[in-house]
Amino acid sequence: MSGGVDPRTLGQPPVNDLPGPALHLEAGESTAHSGVWKPDPPTVKRIRDRIAPEPDAWKRVIRGKIRLEGESLRRPPPGYPPDHQFTQDLVRKNIVACVGFRDALVTSPDFLDTFFEAGKAMDPLNRFLADAIGLLWGAGTLSLLPRRC
Repeated sequence: MSGGVDPRTLGQPPVNDLPGPALHLEAGESTAHSGVWKPDPPTVKRIRDRIAPEPDAWKRVIRGKIRLEGESLRRPPPGYPPDHQFTQDLVRKNIVACVGFRDALVTSPDFLDTFFEAGKAMDPLNRFLADAIGLLWGAGTLSLLPRRC
């Protein structure tokens, strides 16, 4: 990495592996996303290692107004039971939630409030992921972290 500090050298996950919100604006396709996108293998293992033994904690995260999406493996990774109640989440390559927005809402004066409400709905996911990865997450606040594409 030229001109910057590589978080891997500091014992921290890569920037792409940090949980946090993102906004995608496109006609007919506008969404708020949150979570971790394409985490490296050690990071996704930490997340799976938190989901597997703590199904009640994970259930509290996903029962909200969020929808998880993204690519998945065909079968559970080695070391995870195929009959786990959250196998569909243990096979995920990305742990990302998504909230869609209609174009009329995106262009309305209330959109910023709506986006922050979506972020609050996804905050339990970010808090769970941050804890699994070993990062602090803002207490009771929506923490906006820098994201790289």
